[in-house]
Amino acid sequence: MRKKVISMAAAIAVTAILVYTFSRIQKAQIVANNNSNRLLAMQKLVSVSDGIQNELNEGLQYADFFDVIISNNPDTTKETINDYARLILKQNKNIDSVQLAPNAIVSMIYPLKGNEAAMGHNLLNDPERKNYVEQAVEKRIPVTQGPVKSKQGKYLVFNRKAIFIMENEKEKFWGLSIIGINFTKLIEKYEKKLQDENYLFAIKTNKEEKEQKNLWGDYEIFSKDVIVKTIELPDNQWQIAIYPQKGWNQGSSSLQDLSYLFYIVALLGFFLVYWCVNFYQERIEEAKKEVLTGTLNKKAFKAFVQKKLSKKNQNHGMILIDLNNFKYINDKLGHPVGDAVLIEVSKRINGMLRSVDRLSRFGGDEYLVFISNIKSEDTVKQIMDKISERISLPMVIDELHLKIGISAGYTIYSNDGESFDKLYEIADKKMYENKEKNRLFNKSECLND
Repeated sequence: MRKKVISMAAAIAVTAILVYTFSRIQKAQIVANNNSNRLLAMQKLVSVSDGIQNELNEGLQYADFFDVIISNNPDTTKETINDYARLILKQNKNIDSVQLAPNAIVSMIYPLKGNEAAMGHNLLNDPERKNYVEQAVEKRIPVTQGPVKSKQGKYLVFNRKAIFIMENEKEKFWGLSIIGINFTKLIEKYEKKLQDENYLFAIKTNKEEKEQKNLWGDYEIFSKDVIVKTIELPDNQWQIAIYPQKGWNQGSSSLQDLSYLFYIVALLGFFLVYWCVNFYQERIEEAKKEVLTGTLNKKAFKAFVQKKLSKKNQNHGMILIDLNNFKYINDKLGHPVGDAVLIEVSKRINGMLRSVDRLSRFGGDEYLVFISNIKSEDTVKQIMDKISERISLPMVIDELHLKIGISAGYTIYSNDGESFDKLYEIADKKMYENKEKNRLFNKSECLND
């Protein structure tokens, strides 16, 4: 049982170290993979946000262009405005329309086709647009609104610039130049690019004085660990965010597969370590045993006794047993029978001992018994007598009925001595005294004769 416990403990310890080491390596690899995915995602997000930013800036700047045209020449013809607008739309595919709104009423649109619903739209009477128009007039800077659903039914981003002209040497509000950018067309192009690379994509407003609004995409990703980039617009901001469809640990499936393989190997390693430690302990135990009887050999027995004797607060007993007339068994009946007798004697003695006691075939037909932690000398005497009785019982080997006689002597630690050699010397002396006393009455013999 003890060997199994030690083998199990060693196998668990080695396996635990392997699992712990692997888990640390795996965790570090996951973190590295996560960081790598984030870096790659940031690069893609920067590319996308810069692209959107540049296309918006390019389109929105034309509001300033028409401000310059009208403020310098309020009488610029509709045909001239349309010519400019035609060129602008040809160069920038994201611009949906160019509008002029004298007194904040939309009076000119290019192209008109498809945008008829916006004609005559009074922006100051529209509660969804009034605030942005007033800001443009008050601040005299381009003001961006959107994306909003236009009168035409499209989602557009409007950039409005207030136009002022000089009349009778006084500055006067003329109206607004308006650029409408097709938000859906602009964003879908970049969203598809990100979706093709397995990213979720969303945009929301980020203007502090207004309630944030979701503009586009998978809005729920804002509750996750997203990467965010800000797009600057005139008097407004957007937050653009991306998140991998499979999370930041995507690409770790190979690590997961490796984990399964590792745990299989770790399980095999557990059993291998268990077997090796158990095998090693068995070899150590075998090295301590006498080959024929399986009892402790002289060296192992002596080491065990000396260890016990080092504990000064306990009393122990040692019994020396010698088989009487054993030469008769070997010479007359043969060594195989003699070996069988030695084995049987060992079994009978062991059957009388506790787990804390030890037995050794110390010489050819000589046995030493160590009795641990005795209460009194009588305990040793009783055990010695019981051993003598047990061995003297008839023994049958290869149909031969044998009677084995023994001589025995005992000694007590620490009454008789405190060293192994001293104890052995006294036990040996007592054994020979016992042998001389019973020489004629306690012989080993074959009862078949």
